[in-house]
Amino acid sequence: MTREYKGAIIYKDGSAFMGHLRDGLPNGRGRKIFPSLDYYDGDFADDKFQGSGKYVKSTGETYEGGWKEGQQEGIGKLKYENGDEYTGEWKAGVRNGAGKLIRPNGTVYDGEWRDDKQEGKGTETTSDGETYVGTFAAGSRKGQGIWTKGKARYEGEYENGVQQGVGTYTWANGKKYQGEWHGGKEEGKGTMTYSDGSKYEGEFHNGLRHGKGKISM
Repeated sequence: MTREYKGAIIYKDGSAFMGHLRDGLPNGRGRKIFPSLDYYDGDFADDKFQGSGKYVKSTGETYEGGWKEGQQEGIGKLKYENGDEYTGEWKAGVRNGAGKLIRPNGTVYDGEWRDDKQEGKGTETTSDGETYVGTFAAGSRKGQGIWTKGKARYEGEYENGVQQGVGTYTWANGKKYQGEWHGGKEEGKGTMTYSDGSKYEGEFHNGLRHGKGKISM
């Protein structure tokens, strides 16, 4: 016969539970307090966090949202100790799916996540007016993307968070570079068109004209 009632449990490790019990195990709503003074308020299933609930750490970090078998699952919001705030999808205890991360410095990422890192398509903005729309891998800009800041604009390839591959950068004054990039700088073959209409076609190294090239006015 199943027994359901309200009660309390003291665990061997010093944790304590208060709430609904079924056959001696937490089932339904309750609160569990740990020796570290972390605590969980929410739904339980056979002594595991299951359903919806709020976990608060003694450090101030707080998660509120869905749970499955003791791990974050579904939609939830995590406020980190360092001030970061993530709202979005979770799977098996880590960020997976669509989500939005807001940092204290004003940087915002809104897009796809995989295995707790930015992965897939997303948009990243900063407090100083920069916007990047494109793809990410393992937490960094990678693949095709468009970066803008005021009238300045870059469209092209990224690797490890910086311009690398082929891309076009347009400065606010109208100067434009089309060509190869490496490590965030013009590197290889490209064409620089200046605001006065003159043009350089040739080789670049470390962001400067270097090697064979042709200048036309």
